[in-house]
Amino acid sequence: MSDLRQRPIGHLSGGQLQRAWIAMTLAQEAPRIFLDEPTNHLDVAHAFEVLDLILRLNRTEGRSFVLVLHDLGMAMRYADHVVLFAAGRIVADGPTRAILTEARVAEVFGVDCRILDVPGEATPVLVILPKGNAPGVDAAAAAE
Repeated sequence: MSDLRQRPIGHLSGGQLQRAWIAMTLAQEAPRIFLDEPTNHLDVAHAFEVLDLILRLNRTEGRSFVLVLHDLGMAMRYADHVVLFAAGRIVADGPTRAILTEARVAEVFGVDCRILDVPGEATPVLVILPKGNAPGVDAAAAAE
C-alpha cells in the first residue's frame, strides 16, 4: 500500500480501499482480529497476498484471525478450522480437512465439488463444479 500513501482515501478503487482497511486493522496489532470477507473487491493476486499475510501473522506472531469467507477454495487453502452455516445454524465445525468434504459441500451448499491433491502443494484444492450445462449448450459439442 505504500505506493498509494499520497492518494486520498476517497480516490482509491474498491480493491485498494479494501486493502487499506485491512492494513489499518492489522497495524493495530490486536491479538485477535475478525475480518468479514477480507478478499471482497480484490483481484486474485491481491486476495492471495492478503491471505498469505494473515497466515504469516498467525504463524509468526501468534495472532488469531476469524475470517468470513464464501470462497471454499480459499478456506480449504488457508483455514485451520472452519464453521459451516446453513439457514443461520451451524451444521459442522472442526479441522478444515475433516469438515470440507465433497459430501458435506454437496449437502450444505447443494453443489458438487472435487477435492484434489496437486503436486507441490501442501494442501488439497477444492474445485466447485457447475450443476449442469448452460441453457442451450450441448455438453458434447462444448467439449469439442
